[in-house]
Amino acid sequence: MARCMSAKTALGVATKCPECGASLEATPDTVVYVCRYCGWAGVPKGQALELEGIEAAKKEDVEKEVKKFISSKAGPDAEIKEEKSVFLPFWVVELHASTNYNGYRNETRGSGKNTYTVHVPVKGVLEEDTTVPVYARALGALFGLTDVKNKVAGAFSQSKKLDIVKAAKEADVLNPEIDEEEGEESAKTFVEDDHRDRVEEMTSKLYDCYTTTQVTSKRLMLFPVMQVKYELDGKIYRICADASKRADERVLKAELPISRRARVATAIAVALVILMISIIAIAADSLVQAGLATGGVHNGVHSENPAVGFLMVAVAVGVPSAAAAFIGWWGVRRATAEQKVWERGKTRFED
Repeated sequence: MARCMSAKTALGVATKCPECGASLEATPDTVVYVCRYCGWAGVPKGQALELEGIEAAKKEDVEKEVKKFISSKAGPDAEIKEEKSVFLPFWVVELHASTNYNGYRNETRGSGKNTYTVHVPVKGVLEEDTTVPVYARALGALFGLTDVKNKVAGAFSQSKKLDIVKAAKEADVLNPEIDEEEGEESAKTFVEDDHRDRVEEMTSKLYDCYTTTQVTSKRLMLFPVMQVKYELDGKIYRICADASKRADERVLKAELPISRRARVATAIAVALVILMISIIAIAADSLVQAGLATGGVHNGVHSENPAVGFLMVAVAVGVPSAAAAFIGWWGVRRATAEQKVWERGKTRFED
């Protein structure tokens, strides 16, 4: 069997492809080498490996859709400064997981003053077949990585043997830096943590939680994405796009600018809401004070009771004040933010 000939360099490892003799530049962490010249893929010792993946769309087609998205969300003045098409490597692990759990949850019974808490036993088995994509690079920091993983989990059944030479013409092929065993262990750990989190949501107190996993299949899969940076008003924003040929939704995650007009509008709206809450608080306090002064009855309890009167005033003033404080904090955060993170199907603000 042909073997890779390797030599250390200042930047990494220089390896010769055992099939065509081309130089394969890689980092010291590389565990699978991919030759973009002849399509050979394998481990450093020379053992060949069949790579699967999702076919990439033409770069210009992806770029066209991303530009359209930027124009619609950020305006025509936004300008793309950098774009990079890459095939990201993933170990896609299919496994059967079974979790035995034992605990209890608290339930309130009765009504009014006659309420009491009971401990209801919670015991059972959480069992499922699941698919976990593990990013096969040593440094997992990548904008939109979670969104890409979700796409990989849904598309892995469509993957097929990849023509590396053809793929390399559309995007850079990143070498895996996490081996098969590490990928498998990461998938098992993810499922164990996920099962425990789900069981803890069902219980108030968890005594036992034990998960067993059995790997049914695992494969190395390449998925195409396009990372884009664009500029608007001197600031740089990022976009992560699905670059696969059959993508039904191109942009997965994007940083979008918030205009000054939008921030001013938010500040005005929040100020009006706080004003309304203040008016309601004043009116509620006046009604409570009037009730206490006349010695009226509130919900069957004589309001001249000092403790009850204090509680009524605290609620009438404290609840609106707390609501106003929260709205004010939220409004300041929204009104001063310069960007928001847009995700497919939702938006959320990021500090």
